[in-house]
Amino acid sequence: MEVLKLFPDSCCSVSSKFFLKLLSDKEHIYRGVLVANGRRECATHAWAELDEYIIDITADQFSDFHTPVFVGKNSDWHSTFAGATRHGHHESVRFDFCHQSEYDLLLTHIDNFKQ
Repeated sequence: MEVLKLFPDSCCSVSSKFFLKLLSDKEHIYRGVLVANGRRECATHAWAELDEYIIDITADQFSDFHTPVFVGKNSDWHSTFAGATRHGHHESVRFDFCHQSEYDLLLTHIDNFKQ
């Protein structure tokens, strides 16, 4: 899985997309949104939101965030990323071919793990 080799570093957008696609494919939840390109100093960040919850599986790539997975309704830390755009479900889970093949590989690993 080339794109996730550095996880969580530099993987926030694709990881959040994978998470939202997994929710729709496996749990039939279609209301999540991708929050992307929030900027703070020279860094950008992306995360998922579902209803009023922020779900961030890569925030610990930043030195000032120490929780490996964040799920919560409010986050002062996330609000420091200015200019973030919200992408609806259909935009959030669209992949290019490379990401689709890696997502399919991820699903295979998840299915094997369940067995």
